[in-house]
Formats: sequence, C-alpha cells, structure tokens
Amino acid sequence: MFDSNRIKEVYTKGRGGIVMRGKHMIEEIKSGKNIVIYEIPYMVNKGNLVAKIGELVVDKKIE
Repeated sequence: MFDSNRIKEVYTKGRGGIVMRGKHMIEEIKSGKNIVIYEIPYMVNKGNLVAKIGELVVDKKIE
C-alpha cells in the first residue's frame, strides 16, 4: 500500500480506495525484452491478470 493519506481517509470516512501493487522486472533477452511478474497483490486473480495482459498485447499497448 502506497498512499497513507488514502488509508486515513478509509478509516475516517469509511470510504475510499487503496492501491496495491505487485513487483516486476524487465529482463533483456536476445530477441527483445520480457516483463517478469514475480509478486502480485493478495486476492488478484492470476487468470484475469493474464487475460488483461493479453488484451494489452492485442491493443498494441505492450509488445
């Protein structure tokens, strides 16, 4: 969790959102680059994550 102000807002107002992030690295290989995701936040569905990455590839937002 990154933004402590948002956490305070959730506790004081009873509403709000918290951003949770995973960890990744970019690996250089002969044919280009690989994005290696080695940690994802708790409760993130791996299947949905893979599907979303696939959509980004189709939309040519990532290669």
